[in-house]
Formats: sequence, structure tokens, C-alpha cells
Amino acid sequence: MRCITAKQNPVLMRLAIRHYLDNDKGNQTPLFTFLSLYSETEPYPLPELLIVLGNRIAKLEQQHNAMPSETDSITLGILRKQLSQLLKVAERIKE
Repeated sequence: MRCITAKQNPVLMRLAIRHYLDNDKGNQTPLFTFLSLYSETEPYPLPELLIVLGNRIAKLEQQHNAMPSETDSITLGILRKQLSQLLKVAERIKE
């Protein structure tokens, strides 16, 4: 995976999530790309997004367990919902 730091950026992640949820067309779902230091069209494939989003959820869960806050609780709920929606998109792409 290239551009790991960029792909972990919450703003870029949000854009990629919105792209895959709004453009869910099964096998025809277009690949999300972004401008990086290496390429003007750096790909952010859905499988990589699922990995990075899962890691973000795990880190946020650890933080929330150590020091619970309402903000973390709300963010976790949103991210978990988005992850489940993206998993459904990934299943349709495989078909």
C-alpha cells in the first residue's frame, strides 16, 4: 500500500467512503483516486479503505476504553455503520 499516511487522513478517508457509497454500481463501481506526491491519480481501492477504516476503528475503541467520551462514542457509531455499508458494497463488487 502506497501513501499510507495520506490514506489514514480522516478527511481523505471520508471522501473515499462517500465516493464508494454514492457510486455503488456493483462491478462498475469506479475506483477512487486522489492527488498524491507520487501521482495525480493515486488509487485508493476499496479493500485498502476497509483495512485502514478497520484500523481507525480499533484505535478509537482503545482510546474510548481508556478514557470514554461522548465524542468518541458518536464517532465510533458512525464509523462502524460506514464500515458495514462498505462491506456490502465490497460484496456487490465481487459478484
